Amino acid sequence: ANLTSDKVDGLNASQLGGLSGVEQVGAAGVHNSFDIKATTATCPEGKVAIGGGARMNGFIDVAALHESRQEFSSPRTWKVGAHEHGPTEKEWELDAFAICASARP
Repeated sequence: ANLTSDKVDGLNASQLGGLSGVEQVGAAGVHNSFDIKATTATCPEGKVAIGGGARMNGFIDVAALHESRQEFSSPRTWKVGAHEHGPTEKEWELDAFAICASARP
């Protein structure tokens, strides 16, 4: 009759908490005229990527972002990818950032 979730999982509400240790990490891409680029940002050990994004620098009107996601093989990594609309010699850069939080075992 007096069953609570504390008795089910052995934790009380103060032990559950919310996100902790949230931080943003970034990785600069290579500035060149390659037509396809991919850049990854990796969270520190003990943290996972809970979100992320990209920033393009240089001649950004020549390229489009085609992916921004957690890397399937590593929950610590956020991957971004972009490609040029058509052939060009203009240089641009694709930077990645990940929003990281502490992972609970």
